[in-house]
Amino acid sequence: MSFNINAKPDLADGTEVINFATVYFLSVPEATRTNGTVNRVTTTIDNVAPTTTATISSIPNQAGWNNTDVTITLTSTDNENGSGVKGIHYKLTGSTQDEQTIQDDTTQIAISNEGITNLAYYAVDNEGNTEEKKSLELKSDKTPPTISATPLPEPNSNSWNNANVTVTFTAQDTISGVATVTQPQTITTEGKSQIICGEAVDLAGNTASTSATLNID
Repeated sequence: MSFNINAKPDLADGTEVINFATVYFLSVPEATRTNGTVNRVTTTIDNVAPTTTATISSIPNQAGWNNTDVTITLTSTDNENGSGVKGIHYKLTGSTQDEQTIQDDTTQIAISNEGITNLAYYAVDNEGNTEEKKSLELKSDKTPPTISATPLPEPNSNSWNNANVTVTFTAQDTISGVATVTQPQTITTEGKSQIICGEAVDLAGNTASTSATLNID
């Protein structure tokens, strides 16, 4: 024997709906028929969606960038006495693209591509309650910037200058962008094999360096 239980849609979460079913046996003559087993069926209402939290393995810097691979752990929990988490759905767009529905209350997502990846995710419980979609932006740059040094005026054919020399450092970064680069250095000291160093840092914290060697007389 089976039957359906229809509860009012406006019942509060956690409400218990109690139903009684009386079974009559048709094979027993009506004159002597008695009630069969009386079953009590208790159903708990669940109208609250689960909640999902995202944990990032590597916290971005103040500029919002990571310079390593990143793993995001999604963990979903249902309300107390709820129907339980059925699964987590997520979608990646941007530098990394993927879409999955995981039949579990937790999952891990590895991001190794450089650039900006957008993550959208939500969970569904066994009653069909769907969490409001959440989103997360992940920015990754593992490549150092490029840097070059230009001394002016240029040395003569013997690699010597007979005046002050200004060394200008130029940097480029095609992913996160350049954060800092060494300012131009003007060298007035005479001497051979003077090494002038410069450094560039991108917004993800990757560094690169270079140098220029000067002979001034």
